[in-house]
Amino acid sequence: MLKLFVDQLPMQALAGVAAIPVMVGAAPHHALAVEAHLRPLLVEAGAICPTRGLYLLDSQIDHLSEVLGKWRETSLLPLRGVVLGKGA
Repeated sequence: MLKLFVDQLPMQALAGVAAIPVMVGAAPHHALAVEAHLRPLLVEAGAICPTRGLYLLDSQIDHLSEVLGKWRETSLLPLRGVVLGKGA
């Protein structure tokens, strides 16, 4: 479904846009999908992905602030660099 949506976008539709690959899934063994499939799709559309992607289990949704806090610890510096225009 996602690929069909992205196929409708013009070339480089996300050029220069900072994007964070985020996926929600039911099982931990799918965690690499965010890096192996979603990140390349975003990059192909022109997006800049300065941080590692975030894969959430559906069971983690109720504890989102804790999960995001851990992700934020390793991602804040590269995000600041892109947002403030200092590179990643």
